[in-house]
Parts: sequence; C-alpha cells; structure tokens
Amino acid sequence: MMKKFYTLSICLVVFIAASQQANSQTSNCSQTLRLAQSVYEQGRLQEIETILKPCLDKNDFTLEEKVNAYKLLCLTKIYLEEPDEADAYMLKILETNHEFEIKEAVDPAEFVALYKTFRTDPIYRLGGRLGGVLTNPNVVSSDIVNDGSSNYQTRLGFALHLTAEIPLNRILNKFTLNPEIVIQGKSFTHTNTLSDFESEGIESQRWISLPVVLQYRAFENKKGSKKGTFRIYGGLGASLDYLLGSEVTVTKIRGESASALPEKSIDISDQRESLSYSLVAVTGFKKKLGKGWLIGEVRYQHGLKAITKKENTFVNPTLTFDYGLVDSIFKQNTLTVSAGYVINIYKPKKLSK
Repeated sequence: MMKKFYTLSICLVVFIAASQQANSQTSNCSQTLRLAQSVYEQGRLQEIETILKPCLDKNDFTLEEKVNAYKLLCLTKIYLEEPDEADAYMLKILETNHEFEIKEAVDPAEFVALYKTFRTDPIYRLGGRLGGVLTNPNVVSSDIVNDGSSNYQTRLGFALHLTAEIPLNRILNKFTLNPEIVIQGKSFTHTNTLSDFESEGIESQRWISLPVVLQYRAFENKKGSKKGTFRIYGGLGASLDYLLGSEVTVTKIRGESASALPEKSIDISDQRESLSYSLVAVTGFKKKLGKGWLIGEVRYQHGLKAITKKENTFVNPTLTFDYGLVDSIFKQNTLTVSAGYVINIYKPKKLSK
C-alpha cells in the first residue's frame, strides 16, 4: 500500500514540475514578445528576429502570440525593405491562423497592402447535411383496372447530403459552385378506392443523386468580420438521379363484397426507370460557426423524366388484380428541408500580379 502511495506521489510531483516548467516557458515567451514589441517601437528592427527566434523554434508561443510574433517580423521585413522575407512571414501568419484578418483602421498601410496580395479566402468547403424529404408524384397520365378512384399522397423520407462548396470570388463575385452526392429515401402512398374495398400501397425508393447548384449570395452581414458572419443565398441547378431500388408494401381492406388481403412487400425496381434527371432550386442561410458555416436549406427538385413506362402499366398481376393498384405515368417532385455544417479549407498563397 505504501509503495503505491509513494509511486503516486512521485508521479504527482513530476506532473506538477512539468506543468510549472511549461507555464514558466510560456510566461518567458510572453515576456519575450513584449520585449520584441518594445524594441520594434524603439526602431531597433535588426534585433527583433534574434529576440523572437528561440521561442518560435521551440514552439513555446500560444497560437495568438505566434501570430503576433510573425506579424511583428513581417512588419520588420517590410520596413527593412526585404520583400521576399516579408512575404514569407505573411504566409506564416495565414498558415498559423487561417481566419486572420487585417484591421485597416489600425494596421500600417504597407502591411494592409501586402495582405491583399495573398489568397486569404477558403479554396473550398466540405461538409454534410441531413434532412427530411417530401415526395410528390406528378401524374402525366393514368389507367385504372376498376371503377374506383386512384390517388397519390406524399410521405416523409430522408436525405443525406455530402456537400462541397467552391467559392468563385475571383471569377464571379457572390457566386459559389455547390456539387453534392445525395443519398435519398423517397416515399409516397398510392391508394385505389372502390365502394366495397380500399387498397393501399406505400412505395419506398432509394436514390443516389449528383446535383450541381450555382448559389448566389443575396445578403451578407459582415459585422465584426470582413468575411461575413451571416448569409442568405439562393441557387439554381440540375441533378442526375439513379434508382438503387424500390419496394411497395400493399394492403387491402375488406369491404362488403371483397375479402381482405394480408400486408405484402413487392420489389418493383424493374417497373421503374433507373435513371432520371431534374431541375433544382434552393434557398437557405449560412451562419459562421467556428472554422466553418452552419447551414439551413430548403430545396425543391422538379422531375423532368417520368420514372414509369406505359408498357409496364399492367405488368404486375398481383398489384393489378389482387389489389387494384395500377401505375400511373408520373414524374417525381421533392421538397427537402435540411441542416448541416461545412468547414473552410484554406490554402493561402501569394497571388500572381
């Protein structure tokens, strides 16, 4: 027991000593940065690199202190008329803190001018969104197998968006290209109602889609940041959609002259077109959060191609004669509400003239 106590005591002492040493080193480097700032203000520019280099080499600065140290060195090289080294330190600033922004009212004009010769915006963003999908079959024509009525009703499905955003600031200001890979679970209800019975089929589809949308930044709040903190956008695009599979779960409710049938699931993938395409319209908002953007979006997808064929109308005898469910010729429209997050990916560099 005493042995364990001594071991724990030794570990605790070592931990405390290491912590104190680390705090001491951080404190020393904080003092070093203040000394360098004082030397800079006195105009002794040749001494600053020698003062800061040990703490930079040992990586003993905090993130904020490191940025301030690089900024001090960048300013020094600007005034010593060493442009290549000034560029190198500006790049180190941007690589250390991708969200670094100048303060034009405070920073020296030479420093502001140098900053503007670098790419400081993200080159793209990566992330994802999750949402709910309402699917509405848009009937072009229909056939019936009895004297009843046939109707379609929307149901709630899901959508998983793997999204990328490519700002086009240098080509089209305020525009962003938004390609995605989307996994969707679409669902709707098809009913056939006659005086003495009602049949219901709940169709569940699985799709993978490749939409590409061109977003337009309609509003931006830049309060507190030149890169914006809140945005409202809209966009138009197109989508190529591939059907992975489709099943219908059917039931028949007993009436006066018809017997009930048990619930049954039927694979109808071969009765659907596997390839479809659609137009896409979106609107949404982006809120700056951490190193990326929180996104909320509403998306309407208008199907351009019917996913059923005339020759397949009566091809399934079970659905046709047992349940009275006959496919109409229809396209599919969807409404998706989703939320997610994208993170900024930076690659700062000196821009060509």
